[in-house]
Amino acid sequence: MTAAAARQQKVLLLDGHSLAYRAFYALPAELRTSSGTPTNAVFGFTSMLIKAMQSLNTRIVAAAFDKGAPAERLQIRPEYKAQRVAAPDEFRQQIGLIHEVLSVLKIPVFEFSGVEADDVLAVLALNLAEQGAEVNILTADRDFFQLVGPNIKLIMNKRGLSDTVVYDEKAVRDRYGFGPENYLDFAALRGDPSDNIDGVPGIGEKTASKLINKHGNLEEVLEHLDELTPKIRLGLAEAGDRLLVNKEFFRFRSLSELTGQGVDESSLQIRLEDIRVGEWDFNRIRQLFDSLEFRVLYERLAADSPEAVEAATGFDAVVHEVGSAQALETLVARLGRENRLVVHVTGGPNPQSAPEEYSFALDGEALVLRPNGELSGERVVAALKPFLERTPLVTHGSKQVLQRLAAVDVVPEFISMDTEIAAYLVDPARGTYRLDELARHWLDRELKLDEPAEPRAQATLDLEGDEDSVTRPGLEAVAIAELARVLDEQLRRRGAWELFSGLEIPLARVLAKIEAAGIRLDGGYLDEMSVELSKELDATEAKIHEHAGGAFNIGSPPQLRQVLYERLGLKPSRKTKTGYSTDAKVLETLRQEH
Repeated sequence: MTAAAARQQKVLLLDGHSLAYRAFYALPAELRTSSGTPTNAVFGFTSMLIKAMQSLNTRIVAAAFDKGAPAERLQIRPEYKAQRVAAPDEFRQQIGLIHEVLSVLKIPVFEFSGVEADDVLAVLALNLAEQGAEVNILTADRDFFQLVGPNIKLIMNKRGLSDTVVYDEKAVRDRYGFGPENYLDFAALRGDPSDNIDGVPGIGEKTASKLINKHGNLEEVLEHLDELTPKIRLGLAEAGDRLLVNKEFFRFRSLSELTGQGVDESSLQIRLEDIRVGEWDFNRIRQLFDSLEFRVLYERLAADSPEAVEAATGFDAVVHEVGSAQALETLVARLGRENRLVVHVTGGPNPQSAPEEYSFALDGEALVLRPNGELSGERVVAALKPFLERTPLVTHGSKQVLQRLAAVDVVPEFISMDTEIAAYLVDPARGTYRLDELARHWLDRELKLDEPAEPRAQATLDLEGDEDSVTRPGLEAVAIAELARVLDEQLRRRGAWELFSGLEIPLARVLAKIEAAGIRLDGGYLDEMSVELSKELDATEAKIHEHAGGAFNIGSPPQLRQVLYERLGLKPSRKTKTGYSTDAKVLETLRQEH
């Protein structure tokens, strides 16, 4: 691949253990499969991976993991990571699961005994960047700031797992005031308490940044000790050569250095094509994700992958549009023979607007009826009303269906199944209950037509209009029919049928009526309440100012901090980055002090 072609490529490199640790401690330990297997680390890792791949729109991905003790750095600093408690068993057993996820996604993994993943990633990143690609390193380790350059960026978690920030050269300068080329000088001064590497007592991130910005690098800082305050000068003098050792310690190793540690040189001299993810086998991916109970993650992955839809099984159904008076008569005759009616009612964004589409599933066929032209809305409603009101309905989202039908004066007597509510009761932790997601999960099918092995029989109803335009709503009705059978069994097996039929379904009808009726507010009363509350607030604020000895903005933490700790002399209990805290918990501890 030429450099020009590579320049169009984005690469994603994963800092394996760093991301796994972050996920393990960011997500609750209660995140487990139904059989009790802990999955918080593997879930968080996989979630970050999928998000990064989709955000970058790349399938050029590789991961690196630590393997054994970091021999070379331990020779420099024997105390390296000595204070760390051994990783919990529940974390270590998830590393294997993470490797399974990477394997099924065909993402290559690099790990070498006694060599740190950081050094491996650095060599890979520099190699691929030299080829012209844009390299993005997904990590929680700030040491990678030293690697940022024109073709190398970092993706780091700002908080939690989903909130990330991308660091290029400008972002590093905005954060520290200096560029990536000076990060090692900064790290040497600051040290890394989490890895048991001491910096200089009294020199934190702010002071270290100021020193580097003023003097340029660590060596220049040490050359100008006489210009520093006595405390900092003493700390630097006592640290001495240890700081230069720190700088060497934090530096990423080169390919030749890793070769000297026993790494096969050819194993890291890769091209972009060597780490391009191959075609996914979505059956294998689904099996693994199902075993881990990662339904949402599978759906996120599949939704962004056209091959998942192509590989997935569709519905073997015939979809008709009922577009004439004669076809409507035939439909009505068929509806009269049904003792349970599968219907999907759709319309505009306002759920209380009249239906624009009625879709029925009858004996494996889908019939879609749209009021228009020859079939006016009044004519359609008159024909369907007896069946919709007196036949038990099977639908998805019964509250919305009831609202839409109420708009045309149709009031069903009985809802026998709502696949949306049933899916919630069976799996309340799912989060979303869209019909296509439920079909994918419970039926292992996509909302598409299967290609028939042989020509279908002639339609029993005249097909009017464009068949493709009716396929989606028709298939949704067929999906509801098949989901109803599966979820009915699930509800009964889990002992939730009485809750479903006795509480949830009647509640949906009540909620539909409440939303249609809306609420009435007494505007005058609320205005009077607002005036009274304003008076009370003004009086309370006046009392606060009296106790404080003067007026100030009570909504301003800095001003409140000045009043409490300087003017009133109260003893502060907790310090934050911006000063002593004034949060509710701290104020509770101070309430008896004044």
